[in-house]
Amino acid sequence: MGDNLFKMRVALFSDTFYETNGVSNTYKKFFEWAKLNGKPVDFYLYDDSISSPFEIENHGTVNIFKFLPHRYIKYYENLKFELFSNPFIKNQFAKYNYSVAHIATPGSLGIIGRKLSQLKKIKMVGVYHTKFEEYISLKFPIMFRSLIKDFIIYLTKIFYKNFSIVLAPTENLAKWIERNNICKSGVFSRGVDCNLFKPILKKFKKNFIYVGRISEEKNLDLIKKAYYSSDKSMSLVFTGDGPYREVFEKNFPHAKFNGYKFGSELISEYQKGDLFIFPSLTDTFGNVVQEAMSCGVPCLVLDKNGPGEIISHGEDGWIAKNEFDFIRLFNNLTKSEEIIRKAGILAREKMKKRSWDKIFNDLWCLYEDQIL
Repeated sequence: MGDNLFKMRVALFSDTFYETNGVSNTYKKFFEWAKLNGKPVDFYLYDDSISSPFEIENHGTVNIFKFLPHRYIKYYENLKFELFSNPFIKNQFAKYNYSVAHIATPGSLGIIGRKLSQLKKIKMVGVYHTKFEEYISLKFPIMFRSLIKDFIIYLTKIFYKNFSIVLAPTENLAKWIERNNICKSGVFSRGVDCNLFKPILKKFKKNFIYVGRISEEKNLDLIKKAYYSSDKSMSLVFTGDGPYREVFEKNFPHAKFNGYKFGSELISEYQKGDLFIFPSLTDTFGNVVQEAMSCGVPCLVLDKNGPGEIISHGEDGWIAKNEFDFIRLFNNLTKSEEIIRKAGILAREKMKKRSWDKIFNDLWCLYEDQIL
């Protein structure tokens, strides 16, 4: 038993890593943690910037195996679904005796990782990062949405059928996975780097901000509705980009749009905010909510999926029950400087307890549990 743990090596398959989104950010953090702590992990990734079909990056105990996508279709958030399997994936996988396969996404790489792991009878750990049934159903007329959701859940059950466990970012989503008989579930939460994302001294300027993808499923039109029903005394700043930006920016001239920001520029955008507004309908967690809170900026979110689990309503942020409640809270908070300041202090204190180190240590212990 001890020898198995000592020799344990993890294969991690993810269809997103080099893109800008919450899932890729999580696995970039995990890569850094595994490298720093000498954990043996091999990342199987697509990378269309490489010049050959297959390249390797070695970082001590951690390898990044990069495969060039050939023929693919783009789907959610411009991710690529490869239509033909790269033979180097199978060849590389065969060289190692993996103890656990971490299937991060149900895309083409996830499907390949699942198949290869089943053939070698390797324990599989899945992660349910995205509620595809919610996202995809929004693309259809209302009368078909329930049917589409049921069909996506059915496909999800098939994909995760032989997994040891499927992790979720929140307790509620983990319960949803088990309630729908998808698989046994647990929690793989998200951390925040409080040394990077930290508050600054500033004057209250009614600067309301949003950071993230500019897309329809983020429900950003609700911010526009809230603004036009208010006294319009606040400034609204959107940091991010996406397929809905052009239309949304054209129809919302009162707001400022920054596009994507990274590193210190991104942190600065958070720090300048007084209130973070996040009306998303589909996010299973919302890393940006934690980053804002770590910068001492309290958040207003909808009571939908993950973001609502991060916040204690009325203490370190606000959770709207529905869209009407969101608009009401938006209007009330424009006149509540002292309440916002106090919530920001509590939000920062809460985030100090959510370190990436603890989250990844817990994940590694879960890997070990799979082979005991």
